[in-house]
Amino acid sequence: MANPAIAPVDILADLEAKREYLELLQKRDLLQRTNGIALYKPHKKQDKFHRAGKYYRRMYRAGNRGGKSTCGVVEDISWALGFRPFYDEGDPARYEGIPKKPNKILILGSDWDKIREIFTNTAEGPLQGKIWKFLPTDAFIGVRKNQSGHIEEIRVKSMWGGDSLIVFDTVKSFMSNPQGQESGQVDAIHVDEPCPKLMWVANARGLVDTHGKAWFTLTPIGSEIWIDDMFYPEATARSDRPDGFVHQTTVDGVLLEFWSITGSIYDNPFNTKESIAGFLNDLTEEEKEARIEGRPQLYAGIIFKEFKDDEHIYRDLPKGWKDYNCPPRNYCIRIAIDTHPARPHATLFAATGPSGHTFFWEELFEKGQIHEYAARIWTLLDGRVPHRSWLELQAYTENPVAEGRTIAEEFYDAGFNVEKASRDLQFGIMKTKSELQKRDNFGKPWLLFSPKLRTFHREIQRYVWDDDGKPVDKNDHMMENFRRLVMGGLEYIEPSEVKYVVQPMMNLDSVSTSLPPTPDLRLRDFDEPKKPKRIVPSVAPTAHSQDRWRALDLDWPELNQPKR
Repeated sequence: MANPAIAPVDILADLEAKREYLELLQKRDLLQRTNGIALYKPHKKQDKFHRAGKYYRRMYRAGNRGGKSTCGVVEDISWALGFRPFYDEGDPARYEGIPKKPNKILILGSDWDKIREIFTNTAEGPLQGKIWKFLPTDAFIGVRKNQSGHIEEIRVKSMWGGDSLIVFDTVKSFMSNPQGQESGQVDAIHVDEPCPKLMWVANARGLVDTHGKAWFTLTPIGSEIWIDDMFYPEATARSDRPDGFVHQTTVDGVLLEFWSITGSIYDNPFNTKESIAGFLNDLTEEEKEARIEGRPQLYAGIIFKEFKDDEHIYRDLPKGWKDYNCPPRNYCIRIAIDTHPARPHATLFAATGPSGHTFFWEELFEKGQIHEYAARIWTLLDGRVPHRSWLELQAYTENPVAEGRTIAEEFYDAGFNVEKASRDLQFGIMKTKSELQKRDNFGKPWLLFSPKLRTFHREIQRYVWDDDGKPVDKNDHMMENFRRLVMGGLEYIEPSEVKYVVQPMMNLDSVSTSLPPTPDLRLRDFDEPKKPKRIVPSVAPTAHSQDRWRALDLDWPELNQPKR
C-alpha cells in the first residue's frame, strides 16, 4: 500500500525550518569572519589560563595542537580590546587583570616567517593567521610593515578609548642585534615558544614602568629550562597540574605569583583519535613527552624517574619534628659533602628515624673557605653529630700551594670525621633508583624529602643521561651527595648507643693544624676507655702534628672505630 501523502502544512513547516537554519549558518559565518573572538569557546585548560589573568606571570605549556597558541592570541586580542568578549557581562574573567586603558602588547616569536604563519597571514581559509580569525573587523584600525614586508604592528580600537597596539619581534632579530630589543614601555608580553633568557630580560625591562604582565605559550622541546625555573623553582616541574599551579616568591617585600598549567594534545577537542595516532607514529618516545604530553623533552631522559614529588616530598611536618630543618634528637644523622674551588660547595643532610624512614631534611649550597663552610654545617646541625660524613675523593688530593694539605684535613680540623665516598657511579645510580622504588607496608616511600631542598629538587629534575649513556656532568652536586649517602647505607643507629668527643676549636697561630699520629679529639664514636681495637688514620700525620698535640696538652680517650 502506498504511503499516505504528506500534508502541505508539514512540507511548508519543513521548508521554513530549513530556511531559518540556512540563515543562522550565514549569520554564524559572517560573525566568524567579522568577530571570531565572540564565538571562541575555550576548552577546560584554555579557560583556566584566561581566568588566571590576575597573575604576574602565566605559562601554558602543552603538546603540539594542544591549543596553546590559540588561547595566547585570544588573550593578546582581549588585552587590545580591553576585555574578553567570550565571557558574559558579570563574569569576573571578562575583565580580570586587563588594565582599563589602551594597551601595548608585545608578541615574541622565533622568526618573521613563523610570525606570519601563526599570527599575521592575511590569506583566506585555513592558512589565515590567528589574529585575523579572532580580531573583530570593526575594532581593526590598520597595520605597519617592516622593511622586509612583514606586519610588525597592528593597531586596534580599545573599548576604553584610544588605540591599542599589538607589536611583534623575533628571536632571529635579537640574535643579530641584541641591543635592538632594549624595549620601551609595554603593558604585556606574550612569549610564543621559548626564547633566550637574555632576550626576555631585554624586553621585560619594558614592563617595569607599567607594572605589566606576561604569558608564555610553548611546547617544551628545547631551550626553555630558564622558563621552567621561573615557574617551577622547586620539585614540581615534572608534575601535571590539571587545575594550574601557583609559585609564590617575595622580592624586596613584594609578593610575586607565577601561574602555570600543563596541557596535552588530548585536551583539544578538535583533535581526532585518527590524527593523533598518525602523529604518534612519527615520534620517538622522548619526543612524545614534549609533543604529546607537554612535558619538557629534557625530562624524557631523566635518571631518577622513580622520584615522585607527590609521594617522596613530605608536605606536612613529620611527627615529632619541630620544623622542616629540625629532626628529633634520636634520629641518626648522616651528611655528604661535595666541594669545589670555584663553584659553591654542596652538603646534603639525611636523618634516619627509628621507623627506618630516612628524611633528607637540609642542604647547604654556598661558596666560602673550608673552615667557614664547615662552621656553617655545624650551625645547621645544631648540636647533632653525624654518624657518617662522606666526602668526595678529590678532597683527599694534596694542594701544593697550601703546604701539601688537603681539603679533608681542613674538615678534620673543623671536627668532622670525614670518610672517602664511593666513586662507583653506575652501581650507585642503580642502588639509588632501587631505594626510591621501595615502600613500607602502608605504601609510603622509605626515602622522604623536605620541600625546602631547592637545589636538590632543581637538580633531580634535570639529572639526565647524555647521548653516551652517562649522566650529564653539570649541576649535579646534590645528586652526587644523594648517591653517596645511599651507597653508604641509611639504616637506623640509635645515637644513644655511641658517645662523641668534639675537637675544641682553638685559635693558636703558633700551632700546626695537621693531624697527630694518634687518635685526636676529632669526632669519633667510642665506648668506655679501653685499648683501641684498630686505629686507621684517614690522612698521613706530619711532623707539625706532634707540635700541635703537645701544645694542646690534653689527655686523649682511647677510641674505637665507628660502628658500621
